Amino acid sequence: MKRFLALALSLVMAISITACGNSGSGSGTGGGGKEYPSGNIDMAVGFKAGGGTYLSAQLLTNYNDIFGTAINLVEKAGSGGAIAADYIANSKADGYTTLFTTAALPISIVMGDVEFAPEDLVAVAQCTEVNEVIAVAADAPYNNVEELIAYCNENPGDFVWTYPGTGSSLHIMGTYVLDGMGILDKTTSIPYDSTSEAIAAIMGGHISACSMFTTSIGDYVEAGELKIIGILAEERNPDFDYIPTYKEQGVDIQPITVWRGVFAPADTPAEILNYLDEKLTEICTSDDFAERARALGETPAHVGMEEFNKKYQEEIELYRPILESLGLA
Repeated sequence: MKRFLALALSLVMAISITACGNSGSGSGTGGGGKEYPSGNIDMAVGFKAGGGTYLSAQLLTNYNDIFGTAINLVEKAGSGGAIAADYIANSKADGYTTLFTTAALPISIVMGDVEFAPEDLVAVAQCTEVNEVIAVAADAPYNNVEELIAYCNENPGDFVWTYPGTGSSLHIMGTYVLDGMGILDKTTSIPYDSTSEAIAAIMGGHISACSMFTTSIGDYVEAGELKIIGILAEERNPDFDYIPTYKEQGVDIQPITVWRGVFAPADTPAEILNYLDEKLTEICTSDDFAERARALGETPAHVGMEEFNKKYQEEIELYRPILESLGLA
């Protein structure tokens, strides 16, 4: 499976990340000719508050002046983001119900965890990218890949790791990384509802590790509560330059980054989608947004509506053989 996963995931990296803004008008027109927006915009997040995805979504709440209204985050956590995706796909397509999600969306679609077709959602804008890490307790008896491999070989089954939801992007990447190390079958995995709960479980001594994003680790590492085994990236993240990549530690796998972005029901009027695309382009290409994103451990990486929709559809097919190989599709 290792070779298969490496090949399939390397294809994901081949998808180009390009920004393409939309030169739409300054406002949209909703049903009945009303100017858009004439009220606040709800943005559902399929992961719990305090976790990386929710923190990333909160970045957008700093730009009400650009949106022309307030962004209200609505937590609908569960099933690796599938609950929130179902809710938005079946919501009124009026521009006031949107979704903030990650690459967990195409994964959920392939797994059959959602009750809508891929075309029932439209990708509006990619905002950031993030990298996976394996975090462990600061006093864990391993500090790097070599020591973790040795520990798992000597203590099969004792290394208990988690991720926020079966089939989530962090589940898939954690599996990919541990398989690349050759120790997946010597570990035990248990899904948790959120990264924040997993961190508490690690520090409480209930589990060994969590596959998580850089967004969630900074304060805990600085406080001496967590340490990081490695990062799934081509090169070290400048904001976390103390974390070696898995690749530089001898793990022969291709790096993969995960996007975070905004979606809407597919029947949302074109003029409203264009308005959101235009405003998100302005926000996500700004220096202020880049500074805020990097402070969270994320990489600002805007992709406009047309290109993001193409990427969304392509990733559905690219994840399919990966999930089938894991028995999840």
